[in-house]
Amino acid sequence: MDVTRFDNAKEYYQTVKGYLSQDEAKNCLPLGVAGVLCNSQPDDLYQPYLATVENNREIVATAIQTPPRRLLLAKSKSLEAIKLIAENTDTYFAKVDKDYTSQICPNCGTHTGKKDLSVRVHSCNECGYTQNRDVAASEVIRNRGLEAVGTTVCKQPSYGGLAGASA
Repeated sequence: MDVTRFDNAKEYYQTVKGYLSQDEAKNCLPLGVAGVLCNSQPDDLYQPYLATVENNREIVATAIQTPPRRLLLAKSKSLEAIKLIAENTDTYFAKVDKDYTSQICPNCGTHTGKKDLSVRVHSCNECGYTQNRDVAASEVIRNRGLEAVGTTVCKQPSYGGLAGASA
């Protein structure tokens, strides 16, 4: 896989437009940001990060970062592509265990048990926390990511490794 970095927003937009338009509803934010960048004056102080990851000349991921904003990933077909983008932007990346996320309370950590897919609300009898099931599962994933890191990771030079990763 190869990462291609773009200094020219119009060139980036022309490269990713077809790829992102295949699933426009999910990619409207990166399409919109790229479109705005095409029509704005370059700012030497806040140069955006615009990149694609290709595998056998096929785009498998795109990324935009407009400082001081966070990295925006769009339509990635591979975790390896996300890892490459993370390495290129000195961003910490780690895969989080997705198993049993709908069976754990994101508020107190209690195992609430297996639920039928027709149950769309997470409700914890231990702490009383109630939330949409999918939102609660995403909160569990977020919590696991924060636990894996242990502390807030600040952007710093990685010198060839992942910033925030321990040796």
